[in-house]
Amino acid sequence: MREICNLFQELSAIIWRGISENNANGNELSEDGITKNTIVSSIQRYVKSTKDRRIFAQKAIDEKRRGGDLEIYIEIDQDSYLRFIFQAKVLKRDGKYNDVAHRNSRYGEMQWELLQKYSKIAGCQAYYLFYSGVADFKHSGTDCFGIYNQEQLGCAIARISHVKNYCKRNNVSKVPFTVALPFNIPWRVLPCCHKVLKSDALNFGHRLYSSADIDMDSSFDEIFGERSSQLIGDPELAEPEILNDRLLDLDWTPSVRIVISISEIEKKGPSFLELA
Repeated sequence: MREICNLFQELSAIIWRGISENNANGNELSEDGITKNTIVSSIQRYVKSTKDRRIFAQKAIDEKRRGGDLEIYIEIDQDSYLRFIFQAKVLKRDGKYNDVAHRNSRYGEMQWELLQKYSKIAGCQAYYLFYSGVADFKHSGTDCFGIYNQEQLGCAIARISHVKNYCKRNNVSKVPFTVALPFNIPWRVLPCCHKVLKSDALNFGHRLYSSADIDMDSSFDEIFGERSSQLIGDPELAEPEILNDRLLDLDWTPSVRIVISISEIEKKGPSFLELA
C-alpha cells in the first residue's frame, strides 16, 4: 500500500500548489474540477504508468449533472471494504471555505445534518473534504503516518462535528482556513494508516462492504462484475442497492468513486479491470 500512500500525498501536494497559485493570481478553482479532473486523471495516469491495479477511480454515470463530492472504498481484509463519504469544499481567494452552513433546498436541512444521515444509513464515516492552498504559508504537523508539511493539507478531511460546532457557535456559513487548520487531517491517512482504519472499524462497528455490495450502486458502472438479477432478488444481498437508493433520495450524488484494494482488482474471473 506504500505506493498508493505516496500517490495520495502527491495528489495533495498538486492540489495545494494549484490552489495557491490560482488564488494568488486572482483565479479560483472549483470542487468539480479538482474532484473530476485533477484527482481522477492523476489516478488513471498512475495506473497506466505503473500497472498498479489495486486502485481504481471512476466518474458517476451522470457525472455532468453532479457536483464535486466523492466516495472512497478501502479494503481492510479480503473482500471487506470500508466506505467513506466526502463533501468537498475548496478554499476561495478570501481564505475561506464557502457555503459550509448550506441548507438543502429540497429537505430544508443543513448540509451537515444530511451528512450525518448519510453516515448512519451507509454505516460509514462521512467527512468534509477541504481542498486548500495558501501561498507562502508554512506548516508542519504529525498524524498516524508521521510528520507532514503544509502541502499535505491540499486534501484534508474534517469531522462534521468540528465544522458544525464552529458555524453554529459563530452563526456563520463560511469557515476560514486558519480556523479549520487545527482539525484538518491530511487525507493520506486513508491509504497510509491501514491498521488505524481496521481498528476503527472494529471499535465503531462500521459496515463492511463486499465487492458485490460495491457493484450494487446504480450511479456507477460496475467494477468487479456484472450486476446480477439473482442478487437483486435476494433481500439480504440486495440491501446495499436499497441503501444506495435511500442515499440518492436524500440528494447524496457523488460524482467520483475511488476503490482501493489489498490485491489487484479483477473483473469477471481472471481478467483485470481496464480503464475506460
